[in-house]
Amino acid sequence: MDEKVYKVRIKEGETVVELAGDKKFVVRSFNNIKRALGRELNGGKLPRILKPKKKKTPGRKKKGKRGRPKKVVVVAPRPDLSKLSLPELFKVKVPSRDNHKALLMAYYMNKVMGKREFRGVDLVPLYKEMNLEPPQNISNFLRRMAGDKTGLLTHGRKSGRYKITKNGIDYIHVKIPSA
Repeated sequence: MDEKVYKVRIKEGETVVELAGDKKFVVRSFNNIKRALGRELNGGKLPRILKPKKKKTPGRKKKGKRGRPKKVVVVAPRPDLSKLSLPELFKVKVPSRDNHKALLMAYYMNKVMGKREFRGVDLVPLYKEMNLEPPQNISNFLRRMAGDKTGLLTHGRKSGRYKITKNGIDYIHVKIPSA
C-alpha cells in the first residue's frame, strides 16, 4: 500500500511555510507555526490540503517507514513599522532614493495617519517635517511611480489620488535597507 503525502504551502506577505508529510503531521505543524508567529494565519483555518500524491518508490517498499517532512521554511516575521513616527521610520529604514522616500511617506500616511488615499500635496508637509526638498512636480513624480511596472503605488478612486499597494509595503520591508 502506498503512503499518502499531504503538502501545504502557506504564503502571507514575505512569510512562506511549506509542509509535507502525513496528514497528522501537517495539521500539528500548522498549529505549532500558528502559535509561534503569535497570530492566526489565513483566518486560523488550515488551507485546503491538496489531494495526496502517491509516493513513487522504485522496487520494493520498506515496511515501517513513515512520511517525514521534506521541507519546512519559516521566515522571521517583519518588524511593525506602523507604530513609529516619521523621523523614527526614516531612522529605521534608510531611504537612499527619492522614490524610497516618497514610498515611506505613503506608507506612513496609510498605516499611521489612517489615510487610504493621498494626493501629492499631502506629502509636502511630510517632506518639510523631515527637512527634505520635495520633488519639483510631486504629482508627476507619483504618477510615474503609479504607472511603473513594479506596482508600488496605484491610482485612487478620484483623479490625482494615489494609494500604496501590498507590493509597495513588501518593497519597504525587503528592498529598502535598514539602519
